[in-house]
Amino acid sequence: MSNPLISKSKITRFLLILHQNLINRSWIFWLGLSIAVVLIYGIEYLKAAFETNYIIQDDARQHIFWMRRFLDSELFPEDLIADYFQSVAPWGYKTFYWLITSLGIDPIFLGKLLPIFLGLISTIYCFGVSLQILPIPAVGFFSSLILNQTLWMEDDLVSATPRAFFYPLFLAFLYYLLRGVLFPVLVAIALQAVFYPHTVLLSLTILTIRLFDYHQKRLKFTSIKLNYWLWLGGIITAAIILLPYKLTATEFGPIITTTAAKIQPIFNYADGRYGRAFFFHNNPLVFWLTGPRSGILFLGLFSPIAIASLLLPFLLKKEKFPLAKQVSEKVGILTQIFIASVGLFFLAHIFLFQLHFPNRYIYHSMRVMMAIAAGIALIIWLDNYLKQIISQLENGFNFSHKIFLGCTTLLLVTLSIIPFSPDLTIDNQSYIFRPIFSNLGG
Repeated sequence: MSNPLISKSKITRFLLILHQNLINRSWIFWLGLSIAVVLIYGIEYLKAAFETNYIIQDDARQHIFWMRRFLDSELFPEDLIADYFQSVAPWGYKTFYWLITSLGIDPIFLGKLLPIFLGLISTIYCFGVSLQILPIPAVGFFSSLILNQTLWMEDDLVSATPRAFFYPLFLAFLYYLLRGVLFPVLVAIALQAVFYPHTVLLSLTILTIRLFDYHQKRLKFTSIKLNYWLWLGGIITAAIILLPYKLTATEFGPIITTTAAKIQPIFNYADGRYGRAFFFHNNPLVFWLTGPRSGILFLGLFSPIAIASLLLPFLLKKEKFPLAKQVSEKVGILTQIFIASVGLFFLAHIFLFQLHFPNRYIYHSMRVMMAIAAGIALIIWLDNYLKQIISQLENGFNFSHKIFLGCTTLLLVTLSIIPFSPDLTIDNQSYIFRPIFSNLGG
C-alpha cells in the first residue's frame, strides 16, 4: 500500500514543477508547442482539401478560380464574373498568386497549401504580441492555441482569399507597434493595403487613438513622439497606395448604393432564403446584432475558452492575482483594438457599402483580440489557482478540494479538446464538390 505522505509529496513536486514551467520555461518550447497546434489542424485540413481533385473551398470559387488565366490567358472568355473578381482583387493579392503560378503551379492548388503558411505566420506573431503584454511564454501558447482553434473552425483562413491575409498582417502590425519600431509598422500597413485594404483603416484608427492619453479622467495628447511619427507615416503610406485605386474608375461602375441593394435578392432574406451576400433583415435585432455582415455581435465560431477574455478586466483589478502586476501597460492595445473596431463598425453603417460590410471591422479583429486577452487571463488565473492547490496540499487536501480540482481540470481539458473535432473544423470550412473545374465560377 502506498504511503499517503509520499503520494502527496509527489503531487506537490509535480504541481511545483508545472507552476515553475508556466513562469520560467523556455519560450522555444512553448513556441514549438504553438506551432504543433497549427500542424495538427493543418494536416487534418489538407486531408479534406485534397480528398479528391474536384473539391474547392466555397469562397475560392469567386476569388481564385479566375487566376487560372495566369496559366492560360484564353480561359473564361467574355466571362463577366471572372472579369469582375479579377478587377476587384487587391493588387498585392493577385500579384502574389501570379508570381507563384508563373512557376507553373496551379492557383487552386496554391490556395489549398497557403492556409498552413498563413496560420504559421499568424501563430508566431500572436505568440510575440502576447509576450509583449505579459512576458511569460505560456501566455503565448494559450493565446495562439485559442487563435488557431478559432481560425480553423471557420472558413476565413482556409479560403486563401484576401481576408485570409488579415490575420498575419494585422498581428504583424500589432507586434511591431508594441515594440515601437517605425519602419516595420509602415511595411505592415503597406502590405495590408495591397492584400486586404480594410485592415488599413483599422490600423490607422488604432494609431489615431494612440495619439491621445486618458489620465485622471482627462483626455489629452500623448507625450510619446513616436506615436505621432507612426500616425503620420501610416497615413502617408496608406494614401500613396490606396488613393490611386480610389480615383481609378472601373468598367463595372461605382459601388452599389443602399437604395439599390435593398431591392436586390442577393442582399436580402426573402421567401425563407438567404441571399449569398445577405445583409438586410426586417428584424432590427438580427440586423444590428447577429447579422453576418451587419451585426456587431456576429463573430462566427470561436474557441470556448476564448470566453476567458471577458475576465481579463476583472483579473487585472484584483489584488489576489499577483501575476496581474506583471502585465505591461501595452495591454492597452486590446482596448484600442476594441474602440477602433466598434468605431469603424458604426462608420461603415453610416457610409454603407463605401467601407464594405460593417461586420468586417468587428469579426476579424475581435477574434484576434479575444484570443490574446483570453491567453493572458487564463495564465493569470492558472498561476493563482496552482498556488491555491499547492497550499491546500501542504495544509491538507480534503474530499471537496479533490472534487473541485477534478471538475475544474476536466472542464478546462474538455473545452480545450472540443475545437479539435472535425465536426467543428472541417464541416465549417465550406468545401464544395464540383465535377468539372470549368464551372467553378458559376
